[in-house]
Amino acid sequence: MSERSQSFNGSEKHVQVIARPRPLSDNEKSQNLTSCLNVNETRREIIVNCKTSTTRFFNYDHVFGFQTRQQDVYKVVVAPIVEEVLKGYSSTIFAYGQTGSGKTHTMLGVFPIDKVSKDTVGAYMSMLESDAGIMPRAIHHIFQGLQ
Repeated sequence: MSERSQSFNGSEKHVQVIARPRPLSDNEKSQNLTSCLNVNETRREIIVNCKTSTTRFFNYDHVFGFQTRQQDVYKVVVAPIVEEVLKGYSSTIFAYGQTGSGKTHTMLGVFPIDKVSKDTVGAYMSMLESDAGIMPRAIHHIFQGLQ
């Protein structure tokens, strides 16, 4: 299988590998835990520096830091792909990684369960403005594009 494809305007596209480790949870912070990951967005690398192993460096096409907002990830990575989907081109975005690495955090975000039972629509819309992951944002974008 080729890792190259054509975009709608004929330019060549490559499979992109983007890394975004999740931030520490409130529970992890309350226990004074720290991450053994260091993110260098400029050099597009993640450095794994755990006390139990040697330091390792991993490079990617793009790296997001721990504090990167959901909407920024969407704007940089997903929005251009959704625009091509709206023009009729197939596309895939998937998350891969070990348990606890941040897949759900990036794909779904933090869902405000307490608001859902009161007003599902209001909760959904407020979520898009803050903590929604790339999936609800893409769905919203697609429906907006179809109107």
